[in-house]
Amino acid sequence: MNLKMAWFHGAANTLLDLLFPPRCLKCGLFIDGKSGYDFTGPNHKDFPGESDPTLPGDAEPKIPGESDPTLPGDSDPTLPGDALPKVPGDSDQPLPRDAEPKIPGETKLDTLVNPHEIFATIKSRYCSFCMAGFSGNIHSSDSPGPFAGTITHPLYSEDQNFKGLIIPSPHSSPLGKILAVTMYDGIFRESIHLLKYGGKRVLAKPLGQLLFSVFMKNRAFHDIDYIIPIPLYRARMVKRGFNQSYLIIRDFEKWWYSVKGNKPLWKVDYRLLVRRKNTKTQTGFTKKERLNNMLNAFSPADSGKLEGRRVLLVDDVHTTGATSSEAARVLGESGVVSVNLLVLAVA
Repeated sequence: MNLKMAWFHGAANTLLDLLFPPRCLKCGLFIDGKSGYDFTGPNHKDFPGESDPTLPGDAEPKIPGESDPTLPGDSDPTLPGDALPKVPGDSDQPLPRDAEPKIPGETKLDTLVNPHEIFATIKSRYCSFCMAGFSGNIHSSDSPGPFAGTITHPLYSEDQNFKGLIIPSPHSSPLGKILAVTMYDGIFRESIHLLKYGGKRVLAKPLGQLLFSVFMKNRAFHDIDYIIPIPLYRARMVKRGFNQSYLIIRDFEKWWYSVKGNKPLWKVDYRLLVRRKNTKTQTGFTKKERLNNMLNAFSPADSGKLEGRRVLLVDDVHTTGATSSEAARVLGESGVVSVNLLVLAVA
């Protein structure tokens, strides 16, 4: 039944793509093989025309048969002719790299929420013209922050050890550790902006999966009791229709179960922290103005439920830390013993 449903959904999506071709989320142009990017395979490249080592032409040896692993007598352990191993019982054992993943559940994690595959999904929602504009920022060797002096962003280079960024907490802030996916630049800046202000909720899931993959690969952030999104003031929530910080984490428990096979020891709960003050937008404010603007903006919904607990706050962008620091201060006064922060990007 599951295979039939999978086939049905695949056929339905193909039909919908034919009837309603996808459009670029930024400019609205149709995305097809000519104007957009085609990421139908796992070995996608960032820009059209780049040489792909997985192309059929690159797989052919220069001299026929010289390095062909399928020749008789070859010592490749995966060949059919080597079904009878030299050491009895050895063929029943998987290769060491498959038998001992670095992190429990990592193999399943790479299949479910591989950051590079998710990043490709995000890129595929933009046309080639818009992507060209994004690339100037994220590939720049002059860009500030942890990637200064580098040409390629880890997500572009498909760095298999990509685990996000650990950011020091602001001076005298009650925040503990801060973990971010990347810098607030290029395609990430545009995607967060379109989700937050453009109502492009379709970006919430891939952005959330990127955040989850980074969260999973940093075990120091797993010792928590609650994951709480930074709340919006009620009037702003009604106007926007959603809280983007909650949208990107609402499936964390489900994804954890899919990867680990058991329920997490923590819960996602957006009701534990309330925004009481209708603060002004922080854009253009100095650090001091931001702190004053956020003072007494939050209050706990249930102090008894928070006492003695460990909390992981979630926000979309970390700038000066005024918002998250004020939320952490209020949670600390309610008895929370530790507050860390998880964000999509650092400005």
